Amino acid sequence: MPIEGMPDPGVHRICRRCGQWFEAHEGTSMAPEVTGPLGYLRAMRAGIDGSGMRFQCARCTRVRTLTQRIIWGALVVAMAVPLLLEYLGLID
Repeated sequence: MPIEGMPDPGVHRICRRCGQWFEAHEGTSMAPEVTGPLGYLRAMRAGIDGSGMRFQCARCTRVRTLTQRIIWGALVVAMAVPLLLEYLGLID
């Protein structure tokens, strides 16, 4: 549940995705997302020393996971349908 009113930065955390304040137990600290070779190095460093870890609320984590599953599922279907049609002899 997002905090209403004035948040206390010593107690509350701000979500990196939605920008709302939450209690610390309502999410997790996560490394930055990998967006290339330099992003990979930054994520590795953040995981080792904890300096780059950012809070993400449980809702944003669920949305992110669902979005990734939909994208990967669509990719698998897009690759499987032509192979299936070729196997059935409907395309050459």
